[in-house]
Amino acid sequence: MSRPRRRGAAALPDPALHTPERPTWRCAAGCGDWPCAPIRDHMEATMAPLDISMVMAGHYQRAAHELDLPPTEVHRRMFGWIRGPSPLDPPPLRTDLRRF
Repeated sequence: MSRPRRRGAAALPDPALHTPERPTWRCAAGCGDWPCAPIRDHMEATMAPLDISMVMAGHYQRAAHELDLPPTEVHRRMFGWIRGPSPLDPPPLRTDLRRF
């Protein structure tokens, strides 16, 4: 797994409490719609954006079949909170440049 991406996000002591209750897709810990804020923070603290997207893709397929919502709303709920690099961000500077 790659590096976590957001500093300051808090990892949960027991993330298993914040699983989705199916078919309603509500947080089992009572935090509202899943993914809830605590599990989103946990994932951002412990996973890279690509890893989060891969995990959420599996949930998206199940949620799209079980929730009575338009696919765009399910997509927003599952992926809309994942912060990735902006296309407007400058590319990272290379520090390993060597002269030939």
